[in-house]
Amino acid sequence: MITRILCAICESTQFKHIYILDDFPMLIHNTSSDILSDETYSLELIGCRECGCVQMKNIVNPSILYNTNYKTASYSKLAINHNIAFSSFILENTDETTLLEIGSNSGSLYKMMADKKKLVYTCLDLFYNINLPKEIIFIEGNCEDFNYSNYNTIILSQVFEHLVEPRKFLKQIHNDNVQSVFISIPNFNSQMESGDLNTINSQHTFFCGYEHILYLFSLYGFRCEVFNTFINNSCMFKFSKDIHIVNYRKPLAEYVIKRFEDIYKERLIEINNINIDSPTYIYPAGQLGQILYTYLGERKKFIIGFLDGDYSKHNSRMYGTPLNIYSPSKLEEYVGNNVNIILCRSPYEKEILNVLSKYSNYIREIIRM
Repeated sequence: MITRILCAICESTQFKHIYILDDFPMLIHNTSSDILSDETYSLELIGCRECGCVQMKNIVNPSILYNTNYKTASYSKLAINHNIAFSSFILENTDETTLLEIGSNSGSLYKMMADKKKLVYTCLDLFYNINLPKEIIFIEGNCEDFNYSNYNTIILSQVFEHLVEPRKFLKQIHNDNVQSVFISIPNFNSQMESGDLNTINSQHTFFCGYEHILYLFSLYGFRCEVFNTFINNSCMFKFSKDIHIVNYRKPLAEYVIKRFEDIYKERLIEINNINIDSPTYIYPAGQLGQILYTYLGERKKFIIGFLDGDYSKHNSRMYGTPLNIYSPSKLEEYVGNNVNIILCRSPYEKEILNVLSKYSNYIREIIRM
């Protein structure tokens, strides 16, 4: 376990406690292991009193979080459309053909760009994905202590927010004279405003708000050259090295911390008000579902499993619970004996509702929280 001592953004040591969940599941995905092997930790959110960055105090070691069992939502239409948008964003804003992507997983972004331009492509990741195209050069390693001297342009797609020490990474690429950085991150501002308690989690370890990102990159001589958004889902940046850049103003602290405090209180009230007395599924399988399951108390006896659109999770157990994860098609088994769905907030909520509409004949009630 890694304990955060310095703010991820401004390196202040002055924090405000926001909330803590003791004995919380260490992992937020599925598992095939026995429940006795599940581990827990204290999930604690803190806010920096200097810049307002809300972040995890205790961080699960990346070598535990990210391994061959780690999965992304690449099956999702939202994720596919994001990759289409981000690949176009990159190609429209660089002439470089030699690229390094950090955390490319199965190479989805590369495949879209390689259809339009011949590329020399390298992937730096903590583990090798067997679906990675053979023409990609693979390097196993941690981006926070990698030598970037041979790379002019690097890409991080839905990766930067996973870093433990983003300043360490930025110092490294600055010292190694990287010239351009393309990043796409979740739209943290939008998620926060929507009341998504899962905005910060064991994987998204710190709040990457728009002002926080600009300020952080400017500290290491990178100017935002191009910015775009993909609906309310993601923010895309091209940062270029600029020795003349003036540092952006440090973000103000109060609002973000207050908003996360309010979100936590609001979700607890919602969970306490959930009234279920018949078989119920939680959808999707993730950290918010784990929080929900924990706080349901005696009502958890009515929870019969989790639903998720990711086929690779199906018929395996949700880590930290005794319950399995199923395909939404599981609902077809409840002809004449409808079940409830508790739908957790997530960026994929509209997509999930569209899926559930196909099974409306088997659903008694959808409870959104």
